[in-house]
Formats: sequence, C-alpha cells, structure tokens
Amino acid sequence: MKGIDSLDLAPFTSLLDLSQRGITTKAIREARTIYVPDVSVEPDYVEVNPHAVTELTVPIIFEGKVLGVLDVESPCRGAFNDQHRRLLEILSLHVSTAIVRLRQESELRKPLR
Repeated sequence: MKGIDSLDLAPFTSLLDLSQRGITTKAIREARTIYVPDVSVEPDYVEVNPHAVTELTVPIIFEGKVLGVLDVESPCRGAFNDQHRRLLEILSLHVSTAIVRLRQESELRKPLR
C-alpha cells in the first residue's frame, strides 16, 4: 500500500476533520488497518457507540485514493482476530473495485454535451 503522502484524501476533507483524533480518521490518514482490542486504553478512540469495546478499521483504497473505510466494533474485548482482519482487507479490495466501476458506469450514462 502507498504511504500517506501519495494518497488523495480530498473526498474526506469535507466530511471529516482528519486532524482530529479517532480510529477511523487515523486509518484514513495512515492508510492502514487499525485494530484496537480495548478502546478504553486507546488515546485516539472517540466514543460514538457506548457499547463498543473493540474496533477494527480498514481503509478502502483504490490507486492511491482513499474511498472510504470499513469499521466494525464489538462489545467483547479482543473480539477480532487475524482472520477477521484479513477478511475485511479482502472485502475492502472488492468494495473499492465496485465503487470505481459504479462511478465509471455513472460517467458513461451521463448525456454528452
């Protein structure tokens, strides 16, 4: 995967303040999967779901552009393992391809001017 300097983060700048703390924003900024087995000891964690104890966040990246993130949480400490991480990373590859194809199809359907 490419480093943060080569990523296009423009889609997120209007939706999220990437300078703020948070596991999701950190995964976007660092363009990497982040696993937090216990959010209560993670300084970057921002509580959104009061029942979340564990968080796994995977960026969706296509050709150096962060398109989104897959974020899963669990009320059980240490709920996710390496298989879960690998599954979400594979899913993120499929999702990125699907997003790009849908965008391309949408462009093709636009009337010519």
